[in-house]
Amino acid sequence: MSPWAIKRLGKAILQGAIIAYPTDTIWGLGCHPQLAHSVSRILDIKQRPVEKGLILLGSSLDLFEPYISDDLTVEQAALLTETTGRPVTWLVPASDHCPTWIRGHFPNVAIRITNHPFVAKICEQILSPIVSTSANRAGGATVRNVRLARRHFIEQVDFIVSGFDLGTRCASEIKSLESGHTIRAQRQ
Repeated sequence: MSPWAIKRLGKAILQGAIIAYPTDTIWGLGCHPQLAHSVSRILDIKQRPVEKGLILLGSSLDLFEPYISDDLTVEQAALLTETTGRPVTWLVPASDHCPTWIRGHFPNVAIRITNHPFVAKICEQILSPIVSTSANRAGGATVRNVRLARRHFIEQVDFIVSGFDLGTRCASEIKSLESGHTIRAQRQ
């Protein structure tokens, strides 16, 4: 995707666009996390209740500052930025400013720092993390490629991103930052 196309897509996301896109794990549906109407559209597409919360993807810890507690220890920050060779989504204490449409009915927000080329470029363009939830409807199979993304979501999303490889093709491991416990092992 050209720099011009990334800039155009970033502007559309800032204005409320919903995208289907490849991530470091599986295909996702995303939007800007501060736009409640965009998040609501994604939840409607997925038939997912807001109470469950959503994951935020970003290319650096700094992008998550508005969403996470500023009481993190140096050790916790190091865990969040540690490169493990596999994607890990962390449940982190949410800030008072983290919208309920992102964290759901939880005191934590789910975040993952990634170096996936598309996610990194789009986050740098919009100066924010991006919502990421699996590209499927509740209980349905996750989209595995651009062809399936088009078949399932062409009428419901504003853009379908192509030209980037998919990551592990497995949902990420989810861990609690406070306890260190694994909430969900990496899965297909």
